[in-house]
Amino acid sequence: MKIVILLLIPFIIFASSEQLYVGETLSNSEHGSLHKSYNNRPTVKMKNKRKIHKLHKIDEEQAKQIAKEETKEEVESIKLTHHEKYLFYKVKTEQYNLIINALDGTIMEKTLK
Repeated sequence: MKIVILLLIPFIIFASSEQLYVGETLSNSEHGSLHKSYNNRPTVKMKNKRKIHKLHKIDEEQAKQIAKEETKEEVESIKLTHHEKYLFYKVKTEQYNLIINALDGTIMEKTLK
């Protein structure tokens, strides 16, 4: 019995630490196109940034509007980024940090600062 419990503990810890994202994701080919090069020259970084901006379906103004409706506050900063197959905006207001899916506009995370 002790062995079974010891074997289950890592799975429980791993499952509880994983963030649960919701909403639409990038396809394998779209995600792969963002990682074709590990070159860190400024020109390559700009090309990668342009690729990300071509993939989003919700633009910055729509993301700002979603954040304003959710928090009733003005947006201080907004940044388009990705993690794994999720493309999202990181939005900061006076009291909140939000993560908004850039493909369908769902709010993936809302936290107090």
